[in-house]
Amino acid sequence: LARAFLDGSDDGPLKVLRVQMERLSAEMEFERAAHYRDKLQRLEALRAQFGRLRFAVENLSFMYTVPGHEGEDRVYLIRRGVVRAELGKPRSSKDRRGMKQFVEDIFSQSDKPTAQVPTHEIDELLLLSSWFRRFPREMKRTKQVS
Repeated sequence: LARAFLDGSDDGPLKVLRVQMERLSAEMEFERAAHYRDKLQRLEALRAQFGRLRFAVENLSFMYTVPGHEGEDRVYLIRRGVVRAELGKPRSSKDRRGMKQFVEDIFSQSDKPTAQVPTHEIDELLLLSSWFRRFPREMKRTKQVS
């Protein structure tokens, strides 16, 4: 039940809390109803955060090119919401071949069949997700890697 709730496929826990809150409010037990309201709000916030994590894991895999200082453009290789490498934009055929091989090495790794994210990657994943939600036009600078 908990897993279904966190992956967004079951609202059961929210419904239970909401029913309890409304029942207590109707019975004029406002302090207890407020306690359930607070639990409900925390659970909704937790679910929203897991939704952002899922979005990042499922959708943030690409090359992201950013204009650098004095023409030193940078390329970020982002896979499953985490920056796997940061490189200078290639300027020669040799550099492009090297980057192509590097990109293939990073993006050809097989994903585990689970959506679990290592704990040490969660903050970066949320930060990147927040960045692209706040600045959606930055997605124009990305290139999907197949």
